[in-house]
Amino acid sequence: MLCEATMIMGDTEKFKKYYSKLEEVLSSNDIDEVIVACPNCYKVVKENSPDVNVRYIWSIINESGLPIELEGYYANLEQRFTLHDPCPTRYNCDIHDDVREILNSLGLKIDEFKNNRENTECCGSGGMTRVTSNEISIEQTKKRAEETENDTVISYCESCCESMMLAGKSTLHVLDFIFNEDVKNKKIFNQENSSTVGKWMTRRKGIKKIKKL
Repeated sequence: MLCEATMIMGDTEKFKKYYSKLEEVLSSNDIDEVIVACPNCYKVVKENSPDVNVRYIWSIINESGLPIELEGYYANLEQRFTLHDPCPTRYNCDIHDDVREILNSLGLKIDEFKNNRENTECCGSGGMTRVTSNEISIEQTKKRAEETENDTVISYCESCCESMMLAGKSTLHVLDFIFNEDVKNKKIFNQENSSTVGKWMTRRKGIKKIKKL
């Protein structure tokens, strides 16, 4: 989220400029509730749009339930996965519970980092550290990745997933277990490395699909 990056970097004027565009969309469409998957987006909208109810997708999934065909779908897997809690969710205890309930419903075998939930450690990309202090960022990413012996780390923040990938871990986002066809077919338990351009193209495709609804 571009406006979130400018806020972290301390460029308040640019942040206001970018965020005002989102506020205009919310206001012009009479939107009073926003559902997000990104922890940073949750934090930014929650703090800057007090009249908007911001909810995580995890609570929505838990309320609605998984598709019946995914209940216990991965129970026959012997592979174990280590769950990493993103920094921005540190004080969102309900979200920690929601994510774990979803993973349990999927039938996945989950291990925890020693420091988890409210005591979670940064993946190395928090606070735009990749840009401002790259060496420190890489050191923290490597440290966090080495705290688990499992080959695959999963998270519910894409930046965290990419950090673990940089440290040589196979990584998956929680949503991969629900929507990624390669994962659902139990062929690949790792994300493809996507370029910045590729990510923006994916966003563009998503926006076009939404506009057609």
